[in-house]
Amino acid sequence: MISTEKHRFLMESEFLSLTKLPYAFVEIIIATIALIGNGLVIFVFWREKKLQTFSNYHIMSLSVADLFVGLFAVPIAILIEAQTPREHYACLFLISMLLATCLISIFSRIGVSIDRYWAIVHPLSYIRNRNTKKSVYIIGACWTLAIMFGYLPIVGWHAGNLEAKCNFMKKTSSSYLVLFCFVCFIIPTTAFVFIYKQIYCVIHKKIKAEKSSKLHTVETLKKSTKVDIEELERMTTMEIKIIKKKEIKATKLMTIIVAFFILSWLPLHVMNMKCSVFKKCAETQYIRQVLVIATHVNSAVNPLFYAYHIKGFRKVWQKTFVLRNSMNSEQILHSK
Repeated sequence: MISTEKHRFLMESEFLSLTKLPYAFVEIIIATIALIGNGLVIFVFWREKKLQTFSNYHIMSLSVADLFVGLFAVPIAILIEAQTPREHYACLFLISMLLATCLISIFSRIGVSIDRYWAIVHPLSYIRNRNTKKSVYIIGACWTLAIMFGYLPIVGWHAGNLEAKCNFMKKTSSSYLVLFCFVCFIIPTTAFVFIYKQIYCVIHKKIKAEKSSKLHTVETLKKSTKVDIEELERMTTMEIKIIKKKEIKATKLMTIIVAFFILSWLPLHVMNMKCSVFKKCAETQYIRQVLVIATHVNSAVNPLFYAYHIKGFRKVWQKTFVLRNSMNSEQILHSK
């Protein structure tokens, strides 16, 4: 019996040693991308006063949250994968910090989505009520709620398994994981689907009204003999095509944001529920590592989904980095 247990322990140790290094390597790459991408967004926001608007404060909050994922969540995930630290409460503290950091990122994303919903669906109310103080309150509420939910394991809501190694599933309570699934995935996904559906409907109506207005203008001007009808119709057709392109682009972006979030988080939550609630933990360590990595990828690509699509950020980015690089290249050529 003892020899069998010893053999199993040795097999597990060997398997962990084979999977830990590749996992850590991939996580470090993702963390580096998250730090660089989000760091650049924060730098551009801090440097340009004109970008420090009510709406962009939410983008900034998301970038800071995603920077923290690269700075704290990824290193903590690597430590937990290595089953360190051994001390029970030190392990719980790291697990709580990992959960809180991921929740801050998700709640900040909800904040960005609500801001976009308010601006597009209720534009007059948005213009009347927006100010920096309100955005700080909303961001503060998102961060506070995320920290409160994330740190529940360290204040007592844990599995109580003092002897177990620092393992996420063994240390975390199954009832807490159910709550975490609702707070981290089900509620945000429902919110994203509802918000982006409403935004799409409003954008679609506005574009439809703009198309009708342009076609009506053409029909009205046709009655005038002084206007080149063929040229006017050609220009109107081109404008309608541009409007349609904008609609398709906006729809694609919204679909990608929601789909990417679901694809990143759903598999891990399914595995957690299966293992903690139904006690079916048949998945290998390798599969769990891949699913954890998928959740961290979100923080690395968020700057592309949010900041890069804002014209102001793109212009400042080009002015600060692209032009500077071209000037440096010219200086090098002249020096030769």
